[in-house]
Amino acid sequence: MTSHFYKSSAFFFNDGDILFCAPNAQSKGDGSQPLQVVFNVHRAIVCRFSDVLRLLFEAQASGRNDPEAVIPLPPLRIPFVEGETAAKEVPTADEFASLLGAFYFPHLLFDKVSGTPDRQVTSALYPLALLAHRFKANYLTHIIMRRVAPLWPATLAGYRALQTPVDACEAFWALRYALQLGQRSMLPTAIYAVVMRTFSGQGREAVAIDRAPEAGPSTRWDLLDESTRRKVVHVRGQLKDYFDKLEDWHCSSGIRSCTRKRVEIRELVKAPVRPQGFDVLAMLQEFAAQAMVAEEICLGCKHPLPKYQRIDQRRDEESTKIWEELQEWFAGGKKPKDPTFAN
Repeated sequence: MTSHFYKSSAFFFNDGDILFCAPNAQSKGDGSQPLQVVFNVHRAIVCRFSDVLRLLFEAQASGRNDPEAVIPLPPLRIPFVEGETAAKEVPTADEFASLLGAFYFPHLLFDKVSGTPDRQVTSALYPLALLAHRFKANYLTHIIMRRVAPLWPATLAGYRALQTPVDACEAFWALRYALQLGQRSMLPTAIYAVVMRTFSGQGREAVAIDRAPEAGPSTRWDLLDESTRRKVVHVRGQLKDYFDKLEDWHCSSGIRSCTRKRVEIRELVKAPVRPQGFDVLAMLQEFAAQAMVAEEICLGCKHPLPKYQRIDQRRDEESTKIWEELQEWFAGGKKPKDPTFAN
């Protein structure tokens, strides 16, 4: 080997039967030529896990080149979301070593996140998930998503069953999984978490798009391209319109018979501080709780209050409708329907 090549300290096996090389992004050889790290690995392992590496080996073996020659990693497509520029880059030696580590030691795959809270696992595993996608390592993608996907359920029931609150910063990473890596099942929870957590509890407008990177530690607008940012803001607008219409729900659902209860419910919407922002699902839950009062007679104003035998069902129907429309709102193809909680 020339001075521009050196062996990988972790993945150069004496009994390896296939050689790959990748540039070391941290060091340079003569001029601007990067040093190349050589990996001597086992064909039976790497070609089984990665379609890209298998095709590289097959092309090398069937061509006129020396079958024992070092195979340089080619530029691989970096998946992008709408609004970003398509790009191809050669994976670095560190990236390739990280991928090989997952191939050879899959049982240790999650060791690096073993002490990480669930809400931070999504960002911790994203670099490896991106590599698996680029190298078409479908099995690796599968085991990563078995760990990540349950944190971002596709259904409303799954969202409500989450044991820990969804982290706003992690929700931006979840959007990258959904839009960049094709994990669309993560989209509803990710969208709702981003929209709900990035807006003021006082009902003020969202941080302007051109100032979004300065929104604070709980937001990562820099992870989204401008087109996706605008889609998020569009969903916010749809939810806000829906939220505003909920102010009149009590007037059409029988509670107008009790002035005191009517005032209490209006205060829920007009509260000066709402920690959950535009959390329409939480507000529907609260509205239902307020409607299902224990007393049939309001002692404050001596008016009879109606019984709500189907209030839970109504709440669930309305919440499900919102959840199912989230992705359509995100695509910009649908406007929210008026609340149907009223009789």
